[in-house]
Order: sequence, then C-alpha cells, then structure tokens
Amino acid sequence: MNLSGGRGDYQGVENVRRDALLVVQAQLGDRRALAELVRLWHDPLWRYVRRMLNGPGRAWTARRIAAAASLGRKR
Repeated sequence: MNLSGGRGDYQGVENVRRDALLVVQAQLGDRRALAELVRLWHDPLWRYVRRMLNGPGRAWTARRIAAAASLGRKR
C-alpha cells in the first residue's frame, strides 16, 4: 500500500501530519494555523465543490464550509 499518493515518496504522509498538527493548533485558537490551513486547502476545496455542484450554489457552499471550519464545527 502506497501512502504517498502514488508519488513514490512519503511527502503525502508528511502533508497529512502537517495538516493534522495545524488542525489541532487552529482548534486551540491559533489564528496563524487556521490561516495556513485556509491557504493550503482553499484551491483543492474549491475544485472539489466545483466538481460536485453546478450553478451559483457553489460559492455559497464553499463559504459555508469555510465558515464551519473556522468556527470549529464538524459537518
């Protein structure tokens, strides 16, 4: 089983560890950690929402996801 996302290295695993640490820090109130998570995940999240939804509801859905994440709510 390749945990690196098919790239042949462990960069994927390191990214998961980095993100997990940032999530914990953000949950503890670290605004810089939250800002870093938003920076890292904005584009992938937007691409996912665009693929899953059609029409003007995409932007609203992306904003709701970001708001829920920033408030620490699980959806």
